[in-house]
Amino acid sequence: MRLFKYFTASLKIVMFFLILIFLHASVSATDYSNVDKYALSAPKDVEQNLLSLTNYLVSPFKSEKDKIRSIFRWITDNIEYDIHAYLNKSFSAVDPEEVLKKRKCVCEGYARLFKRMTNIAGFESDLVGGNSKGYNYEIGKLFSDKNSHAWNAVKIDGQWRLLDATWGAGYIPVFSVGTP
Repeated sequence: MRLFKYFTASLKIVMFFLILIFLHASVSATDYSNVDKYALSAPKDVEQNLLSLTNYLVSPFKSEKDKIRSIFRWITDNIEYDIHAYLNKSFSAVDPEEVLKKRKCVCEGYARLFKRMTNIAGFESDLVGGNSKGYNYEIGKLFSDKNSHAWNAVKIDGQWRLLDATWGAGYIPVFSVGTP
């Protein structure tokens, strides 16, 4: 009988902690489905310039996270990675207005577009340059002194966060690239 009471008490404690873990997980996981749905339904007429597009994307949201998510989500769904430019090292579309017009760029174009739009929305943000282990990285390969990738830092609710719209947009299927 004593063993049964000990077992029952232990089971209650374990259940209590499992419930706490479950509640924490459900509270900390943010549901952006409404933000995403709104961002992806931007009408074509607001997509003609960065000011109207940015204002449209952030206007219904109060939280900084939702505003940033809306901008990020629109970019990652509407801007295509320019595989041809990457392979030919012809990185022409980096100006945010040009990226919006062409809807195609490499990482610097994504990063500059994100920076401009977040600045328009009133956020502190910056472009970050560095190296990454992406498509053509080989294990053991040393990085050069030259930056090979660009992404962003943005201040959200007083804290700097790193975001990469290029990698958020997807990946390059190896079969479509071939050998560089």
